[in-house]
Amino acid sequence: MLTVEPVGTAIARFQASVQNGLSGTFAAHLINGRTLQYEGPVAVGNDGGPMLPSQLPDPGDQGLNSGYQLVRGWIAGVADSSPCVQPRYTPPPGPQYGCGRRAILSDTEYQPVTAGSFVMPPTGILVQNEAYRDFAPDPAVQPASSPSYPGPTQPEQATFLLRVAPSETVSCPVASTCPVIYLWAIQARVDPWSGPQPVSTVSPSPEPSPPSDGAVAAVSPLTVNQLNAFMAMNSQSPVGRQLVITGTIEADMTGGICVKPCTGWFLAGTNPRLWVEPGKGRGSPPWTASDIISGAFAAVLTDSFVLDYQAPVSLSPDGSDWLPSQLPSPTPATTSAGDWLVHGWLSGSLVAPGCPPLTVIIAVDGAEYGCGPVAYLNDTEAPLGAVTSHTSPLSGLQVQNFAYAEFAPSLNESDPIPEESTFLVRTVSVPPCAPNEYCALQPVRYYWEILARIDPWPVPAMP
Repeated sequence: MLTVEPVGTAIARFQASVQNGLSGTFAAHLINGRTLQYEGPVAVGNDGGPMLPSQLPDPGDQGLNSGYQLVRGWIAGVADSSPCVQPRYTPPPGPQYGCGRRAILSDTEYQPVTAGSFVMPPTGILVQNEAYRDFAPDPAVQPASSPSYPGPTQPEQATFLLRVAPSETVSCPVASTCPVIYLWAIQARVDPWSGPQPVSTVSPSPEPSPPSDGAVAAVSPLTVNQLNAFMAMNSQSPVGRQLVITGTIEADMTGGICVKPCTGWFLAGTNPRLWVEPGKGRGSPPWTASDIISGAFAAVLTDSFVLDYQAPVSLSPDGSDWLPSQLPSPTPATTSAGDWLVHGWLSGSLVAPGCPPLTVIIAVDGAEYGCGPVAYLNDTEAPLGAVTSHTSPLSGLQVQNFAYAEFAPSLNESDPIPEESTFLVRTVSVPPCAPNEYCALQPVRYYWEILARIDPWPVPAMP
């Protein structure tokens, strides 16, 4: 059973019916093995498939603001924008239209750029600026007809998810009541799902044999080749998913300057090239243009082109996952080491015993320890045992309270047995006292915290 939550950012397409009576096609994001983040209904064509751009309704229909449209068409646009007149007011956040790298969706393979002019197709729609760069399957630029004209792009056909976006008119004077118009914006490209592969006459490369004793195999970091294969299956499938990758991040210094899209760093060897956003992660230091970051790291794919770098990931000396017993005691040194990839058995309680006052320990990020629904990681299938005292230490590596309910792969509320999986963990600190208390001489305590469960990647084993 998949639990459905009414939030989310990335897109997958499902046909389903949920308990509250909603049925039909909807957009959602699969955030783990058992939870869908519901985003809204999706309108399709009369035949149940995607509609053409010319079949889209008027975006000014207010009823469209709560959902999406599934559309198949040709995307094209302007590769390099001409200099734009500075608008007389700061544009609102969100999709931009008008002067810039404009883009269109058309029923046919239409080229909107002719001799420096941008001409709308007879059967098509305007979409947001930069849409071609962000959503074309294989962006390519055609030669410009003149050095003074912006270059056209190569039209590309794909299926897209569209929504209505409000856009204030650029000519609106400052401090005026500005009219709002509604235009179409591409939310995601929906690539074909990979189906069963035909039988090959070539002997396949050997793959690791599954454990014969029913154990769950440890999940290793993705190589760049595996990530490319993952993306080729469906470029939207990794979006929003917690990734652990082994590779090299390099500064883009072509021509001595940052080359657009100007994040400045990219993951070497990726196809399509994945740009890396630094400095947003868990304690990641600022990068300089001379930095080359190599090894395992944690990241989330924010769209089909950008990785949100989070932290370096520590592996065991042989390059594999750590066992819980191999992790050192949590200290400031383990904090600065970043995240740790651990494979083990998660056991825990779903019911908290009666907790005396001041027995719940709260870390700086809000994670709770001490009395409560405790959780532990072990090397083996060790049962938690009866939780009868908030002071009695239990065997294994202690992680935050509620971790079993949040990260167990196949949660069984009636029988919380130990479950095996791979996890991303880090060290968190617990202040010795409340902010308004003086306790400078008291030591700061450190604990392990599970950040994510790393499920097996749906890609073949590669070098």
